[in-house]
Amino acid sequence: MRDVRYDILVMAVGSVCNDYGIKGVAEHCMFLDTTEQAERFQERLMEEYVRAHVTKGKLEVVIIGGGATGIELAAQLHEVSHLLNTYGLDRVKPPMSS
Repeated sequence: MRDVRYDILVMAVGSVCNDYGIKGVAEHCMFLDTTEQAERFQERLMEEYVRAHVTKGKLEVVIIGGGATGIELAAQLHEVSHLLNTYGLDRVKPPMSS
C-alpha cells in the first residue's frame, strides 16, 4: 500500500466512472460523469487554488485514469495554472512548460 498526498482527487477512467469497490474512493474522490460534477470540480479547484495561494503555494491534484477525460483534464489543469498566475495567483507555481 502507498499513501499519496493530494488536495483534490479526480477519478477519470472513461465514459462512466467506477470506484471498483475500493475503500475510500466514493467518499474522497470527485467523479466527472456529469456537467454538475464538472461544475462542482471547477468550484472546488478554484477554492483550493486560492487557499494554496494564500497559505502554502502548492496544490496537488491526483488524476486517476489515463483515458480521454483524464488526459484532457491534465492538459487543462496545466493551462489553467499558467492562466491563474497571470491573474495574480502567482504563489502557486505551475509546472514548467515542455
